[in-house]
Amino acid sequence: MDDLMTGGAELLSEVKSTMATTRQKVDKALDVATTTANNANDVIVGVKEGRGAVGMLLRDQATASRVRQSIQNAHEASASLNRASQQAGQIVTDIQSRNFGQKADEAISNAQSATQNLKASSEQIRGTVSTTLGPNEQGVDAATSVRQSLANVNQATENMADDTEALKRNFFIRGFFKKRGYYSLSHIPPDQYRKSKAFSNSHNRREWLQVSDLFTAGPKGDEVLTASGKARIDRAVGEWRDFLDGPPLVIEGYSAATDPADRFADSRKRAAVVRDYVRRRFHLNPQSVAIEALGDQPPAGVGKDKWNGICLVLLAPSQGGG
Repeated sequence: MDDLMTGGAELLSEVKSTMATTRQKVDKALDVATTTANNANDVIVGVKEGRGAVGMLLRDQATASRVRQSIQNAHEASASLNRASQQAGQIVTDIQSRNFGQKADEAISNAQSATQNLKASSEQIRGTVSTTLGPNEQGVDAATSVRQSLANVNQATENMADDTEALKRNFFIRGFFKKRGYYSLSHIPPDQYRKSKAFSNSHNRREWLQVSDLFTAGPKGDEVLTASGKARIDRAVGEWRDFLDGPPLVIEGYSAATDPADRFADSRKRAAVVRDYVRRRFHLNPQSVAIEALGDQPPAGVGKDKWNGICLVLLAPSQGGG
């Protein structure tokens, strides 16, 4: 009995200790629950009073209206997007029904065909222009031919003016053109020119100028007079200034090109360049300055067998009649 009583006392002591510990834990839990309940109560009170975002949403009618309006706008935007999607679908269907893709391919094909035709036309035009502006059988290009034609027109006009003047004054009518026959050399072949005593006469004044002393390549590839070349011409012609109003001045052109056509064309171009300069520089009567393209062979008996450049020839006064 004593042992039983002792064990019971110890059991009661442990139960008492356990109850004390449990009571402490329960008290703490109740305190936490009370604090949580109080905090929740404060939040609920704040929400009811309209504090914070949640309170504003629940209590502020203006904010609630804006929220409702935003929802309504989102709904309308969704509806508009749906309608736009439907319209886009209708447009795609309409495009497909009208075969726009096929028509676009046809348009591109037509554009490519037109481009090819335009290119072919351009090539034909370029070929036509090249043929038109190219050299003729004598090696003279179109530009030179046009310039020579204009020079011939000017010559004919000047001849007509002189003839009219002679008729007005009524003197030497019969011999007028005959006396000025040597003024125009455009129809005298080089061979006849070389054989004519009028142009190979030893009394003619001659000034031989080499091509290297006169010309340089111009911007377009043609030959132009250099400053030193102009000075050489000025010096030579200036020495004859007292005789320039009488007998005519002939510009003989020469070239050392290999091809005969090139020799003729180059010699004529060189003579024409010098003639134009001399006319302008010394204000000479155009009819008193003539040119002759002689290739590379001067007339017989003038002291030169070959030449490459220019020879200025002032005919002797005794040769002025024919």
